Amino acid sequence: MLARPAGLIGVSENRQAFLSWNPPARPKAAVQGYVVLRDGAKIAQVTGTSFTDFHLVNGVAHTYAIEAQERSGTTSAPSQAVRIVPKVPTPLGVPGNWRLKFDDEFDSTSLNLSKWSPNWFGHSNASRTYSFNSHDANCDNPQNVSEGGAS
Repeated sequence: MLARPAGLIGVSENRQAFLSWNPPARPKAAVQGYVVLRDGAKIAQVTGTSFTDFHLVNGVAHTYAIEAQERSGTTSAPSQAVRIVPKVPTPLGVPGNWRLKFDDEFDSTSLNLSKWSPNWFGHSNASRTYSFNSHDANCDNPQNVSEGGAS
């Protein structure tokens, strides 16, 4: 009998839920993929040990579980379930109006790249990752960013 996946972790994102888990302890060779369950219904079949559920409604809770699947199509019992409520991320600190301020990253002439990188996804300091939603776009607006004591 195929053991169930363990260690399911769910992370809430803006209109998304990110899931990751560990393969069953035994027999690993028999696992050909995984079935992702949302609120008890199959929503995806994947080969890896992570999945992102897109296009969710913020504020609406969902329960996720994972089943391991053999080549024959037989599935394990579901993993322990996790509950996720997608939401718009809130900046750390005091809620309300806020502005980015770069005091320790910029020394008036150059950017200290050990503290900040303009393109952490591309792993290149020669380019930057552009915003992908309205919250990120607000951070790109020079009116919303300041640096104390330099230009």
